[in-house]
Amino acid sequence: MIAGERASGDIPFVGRADELGQLDRLTTGPVPSITFVIGIGGIGKSRFLDAFASRRRAAGGTVVRIDCRLVEPTEDGFYEELRRTIGGGIATCEDASQRLSGLGNVVLVLDDIDGLRLLDSWLRRAFVPALPPNVHLVFSGRDAPLSAWLRMTWYGAFRTLDLPPLDDEEATALLAAGGIDREQATRVNRFARGHPLALTLAAITLQSGVDPSLEELAFHRILDELARRHLAEIADPVTRRAIEAASLVRMVSTSLLGAMLPDVAPNDAFERLRSLPITRLTRDGLKLHDCVRDAVARDLRSSDPQRHLGLRRACWGRLRRELRSAPPSEVWRYTADMLYLLENPAIREAFFPSGAQRYAIEVARQSDEKALVSIAHRHDGTPGASLTATWLKERPGDFSVAHEPNGDPVGYYVMCEASQLESMPRLNDPVVARWSNHLAKNPVGPEERVLFLRRWLSRDEGESPCAIQAACWLDIKRTYMAYRPQLRRVYLTLRDIAPYAAAAAQLGFVVVDECEIALGDDRYLTAMLDFGPDSVDGWFSRLVAAELGIASSRLLDVGARELVVDTRRVALSPREFDTLYYLVQREGEVARREEIISEVWGDASEVGSNVVDVVIRGLRKKLLDRSEAIETVSGVGYRLRDG
Repeated sequence: MIAGERASGDIPFVGRADELGQLDRLTTGPVPSITFVIGIGGIGKSRFLDAFASRRRAAGGTVVRIDCRLVEPTEDGFYEELRRTIGGGIATCEDASQRLSGLGNVVLVLDDIDGLRLLDSWLRRAFVPALPPNVHLVFSGRDAPLSAWLRMTWYGAFRTLDLPPLDDEEATALLAAGGIDREQATRVNRFARGHPLALTLAAITLQSGVDPSLEELAFHRILDELARRHLAEIADPVTRRAIEAASLVRMVSTSLLGAMLPDVAPNDAFERLRSLPITRLTRDGLKLHDCVRDAVARDLRSSDPQRHLGLRRACWGRLRRELRSAPPSEVWRYTADMLYLLENPAIREAFFPSGAQRYAIEVARQSDEKALVSIAHRHDGTPGASLTATWLKERPGDFSVAHEPNGDPVGYYVMCEASQLESMPRLNDPVVARWSNHLAKNPVGPEERVLFLRRWLSRDEGESPCAIQAACWLDIKRTYMAYRPQLRRVYLTLRDIAPYAAAAAQLGFVVVDECEIALGDDRYLTAMLDFGPDSVDGWFSRLVAAELGIASSRLLDVGARELVVDTRRVALSPREFDTLYYLVQREGEVARREEIISEVWGDASEVGSNVVDVVIRGLRKKLLDRSEAIETVSGVGYRLRDG
């Protein structure tokens, strides 16, 4: 075994007797229970749940455990994971309840619940209230639960169990199990402060004969420093390179290692990683501990930015190739892997908004009506408030409301499918009329769906960025995920685009019409995001590709939806863009005419194959002296070679 290595199974579980006893009592009590096990990263939540599950099963109980990081954050994705873990044809909350009711005393453990933030409202409002009384729920994560969990309809016990650091005796026992004598253990724990991961890394470093000498460091830097020193003590260059590659991805697999490290044997590199105590094997692949992964990735980014970028590009290319043949059930995994490659701060904030965890988003209640109209009147005046009141009367289910911990509404958003507004002739909304007109002139395919995000407002900040708006956008993304792969577009409106201009451009939003819409004395702009023929997953892929300098460095600027030839930019029609993007994604491969019609345009029954030829001729004309980049494969279709 190389320097610094230990088998991951050698790390002992110590202490936590009081917390284990509390969780045992809650999950064997006469009434159902909900327990949130919370703690900072590296504090040992997963190992604590491992020990708890072993105890419960040894006592004859049933433990159903779900790793939330592996679950597609949609209702269907959650049901699919339940089917995998407990069997049965589960497609609704009632199906899940019926299946679980026949399994005796059940503890349902949702580990790393932070990975399912998009489903927090649905779990609280629909799934949990439907569970049978024989089920006890255990969630684990870094953040305390929203106060809305305390207000939900629930007839059992509710408890938050905060995992503290190990006490001195427990910390000494963990280090002793790693071969560290008591005197050293006492000194190490002065800076590790009972943090299990820090203790483990310190033990590994000491085993190599290097004195950590970290007393002068603040605690928040200890894990970073220990991770770096642990990596420095791994003398084998293959293992070091494998750790660096693994630090850049959500989960590492042999295929990704092969793409990022083409000169090494991927299976051997994977096994080297698996032997390390800082990795954990999951169904999706191998995962470095978050703290270690972040430290190594930061070091690589600062010390060798070109290699950092090259590894991410190689990973993206491999993921794109695998995604083309992935079954529908695996699409989310590849999307999550690509999304993890994003580092752009503006885009990161759009996907993972800060402050969002403070507010619960709920379907509007009748008691919210007065407050919502008041918020609209404050920020949109009398015309806006009147429209809001009409919309509330006609379609209250389109309103999602952010509530304070005491239940008071402090913000909302209004969203529905475009097709549903055909039944609302009394709405008389000029914004919706503008969107409908644009949609009529630029139709989507018969199976594609379009969302109208009519308005979002907070009580104090209006449409400006704030924690309330972040919570709303997080809930909106849940709908994006649920509607894929049919979701094609989303339209929205706002009065001042300036605070959002940079992020909106990077995300692909375009102004629908430069002519503003008047509502009383107020003026509004409308914008649209076209996800493209590959829906939300394709949108994610294009964002990552643009950040990595892949999409914009060749013929197509995806964000601007323009053709790029040398310094010249040329606008593309929707059909031209979709066709060229399809060819770009399959560069070097033959795209059959039938595939372009069915997979890109989605209207095979209405379009003849000669229309593809017409679009290709139009693209070649715009390419001018680069027209040979699109090759004709006689009798079959077309191929892009953008060398």
